[in-house]
Amino acid sequence: MKAIKIRPLISEETEKIPSLIQSGIRADIYPLTIYSSEKYKFFVDDTMKQAKTKFIGAFHKDTLLGFAEWRLNDVEIFLNNIYIKGSHRGLGIGTQLLEYGLSQFRTPTTRYFSLDVFDNNQNAKLWYERIGMEKQHVTYWHIAKQRRLETNNGLVLASVSNLKDADEQHTKYGFSMLQISTENGNYEIGRITNDYYRIHQSEALSDEQLRLKLNEMNPYRKLLFLSKSSNVNGFKAVCTSNRMKAKLTHQLGGLNGYQTLGS
Repeated sequence: MKAIKIRPLISEETEKIPSLIQSGIRADIYPLTIYSSEKYKFFVDDTMKQAKTKFIGAFHKDTLLGFAEWRLNDVEIFLNNIYIKGSHRGLGIGTQLLEYGLSQFRTPTTRYFSLDVFDNNQNAKLWYERIGMEKQHVTYWHIAKQRRLETNNGLVLASVSNLKDADEQHTKYGFSMLQISTENGNYEIGRITNDYYRIHQSEALSDEQLRLKLNEMNPYRKLLFLSKSSNVNGFKAVCTSNRMKAKLTHQLGGLNGYQTLGS
């Protein structure tokens, strides 16, 4: 195998990340993610400046062959992304990225390592299971077109508390998060490019005022609902993602430091 160097990415190298991600995600899932934004690179550039987020690259000479994105907190390391260039998969580059992250970012208080993986990525799932990770829960991804809604009195009893900031974020990155309140509750609604509203709170679907507000803002955006249920009335199931987790021992040493949950 080629000599591979693992090191932190710098801003000038992040423009290659979207194509690596796109090559590793099923074509019909990619538009449902923030990675599909043409401005995702700017989000990566800003996120790299945060102490709790680390982007690590795998290089042969000056060619980026893969990368991993780590999110860190006091007790857990979360592998938010790991993608390898298609022609170089199966050569151990993913293992090197994983070992680097665990050895560099684990602290004496770190107890867990977790990640999400799509159900259709069987090779990755089997790899994670072999190194001791266990499924914690499943999220079902559903999509639907908005129904055209009209109020009886012309009033929409919902407000967006952060519209100005969310619009600025959307202009900069191509995605954003809305904070919407109705008399029934408070909601976080994602906007992905110009195509989708992302919903994760089940009560949002039955809140007519929220649905009216979304319709009023943009009736052409489709709905992406991330649910714990495999069947949602009026929605089409697209894919399934799995949260996986492993308990870490306090010994350093890469993959040998894994301890299966419950053992």
